Amino acid sequence: VDSQRDAEEVLYEVMEELRTTFGFDFGEQVPSVRLVEQTSVIDGITHITTHTRNGAPIGQDAEMEVLHGLPRVHFASIVSHELGHVYIHMWQYPSRLPRQVEEGLCELMACAWLTTRWEEDENARYRYRAKVENGDPIYGGGLREALAAVERRGMEPVEVFR
Repeated sequence: VDSQRDAEEVLYEVMEELRTTFGFDFGEQVPSVRLVEQTSVIDGITHITTHTRNGAPIGQDAEMEVLHGLPRVHFASIVSHELGHVYIHMWQYPSRLPRQVEEGLCELMACAWLTTRWEEDENARYRYRAKVENGDPIYGGGLREALAAVERRGMEPVEVFR
């Protein structure tokens, strides 16, 4: 993904796939996505700004920064992970989840999206396996805990993320 237009197209495709296949409805919350250079972020990051009036939250804006030049499936898996952060903040505000829980749920969202490309793309299968086998306790460990929760409770979006 090398152009802003392609990045936005991927964002909307991923949001639609997560909505129609898994029920993750972002409503009016459409984050922006910006392509960045390698030195700016590891592969992706989301900045969420909460707007308040008289101390009460009235809305949020989210901006994703994702590395440019990544293959489409890799880029989309990062976008789906970052959308996990947006979704969590939509439903969890103002409470904060432990980092392992939040990152695990975001990795779960990325894996959910990757399964929609499972049949047609070896890279999607590779990325899924890499996430599940990741030895990092925050990302890989969090994902394995999230997958265990899905095994017990199912993949109802609000229930998984609450």
